[in-house]
Amino acid sequence: MNEEKILDRVRKLLALANDERGNETERETALRQAHAMLSKHGLDLAAVEAHEREKLDPRGRFQTEGWSMGWTRQVRQSIARLFMCVYVVGGKVNGTKERAYFIGRESNATTAMYMSTYVVENILKEGRRLYKHNLSPETRSFAQGCASRLRQRVDEMIAAKAKEADATPGNAIALVALAQLEEDANREFMSSWATKTMRSRSVTVDRGAYAAGRAHGDRIGLNMQVAKPSTLQLR
Repeated sequence: MNEEKILDRVRKLLALANDERGNETERETALRQAHAMLSKHGLDLAAVEAHEREKLDPRGRFQTEGWSMGWTRQVRQSIARLFMCVYVVGGKVNGTKERAYFIGRESNATTAMYMSTYVVENILKEGRRLYKHNLSPETRSFAQGCASRLRQRVDEMIAAKAKEADATPGNAIALVALAQLEEDANREFMSSWATKTMRSRSVTVDRGAYAAGRAHGDRIGLNMQVAKPSTLQLR
């Protein structure tokens, strides 16, 4: 048996061992068989838990399309980090839209993808209200300021989570380990296919609009809960 089949078998044995409807002898036998199988193949319960999570919350690349302006990429990259994902550009759709991917656990990537869409549209809506057009120099400066502040807020939120967990060393270690594990796994997942790194270009900004954008960035909520949509594409 390969490792996946072994872990599936162990998972079923453990489920049987914990099923209170079974008799005590059957449950004890199932538990002994599960531990014997793990020992025989050099595995442990952590491997079973990781396998179970892969079944329930698989890692994937989730395709989306969005505006190709540089500040929109910054927003998506920041929110991807907040949810332990990676955001990469896949290529142009047309002159103003691009295809891209969120890489990570399905639950994390789905939330990051839809939250970023919400945030980008929120910024565009406020920019239109203030400056009357999506592509005016003032709107671009406003959006850039907002994206910059959101990036800082994400950094602050990640640092705050680590500080909070640090109150109990075991939790801090678990948090750091989980974040590193997810980053490594996402990079490994990406290693077999080509991705694009987009260079940021220096732009001249309107200082007033940029400052207004940073202020608006403080008002955008980053705790939105979203449901998994039926249109999600897992590749």
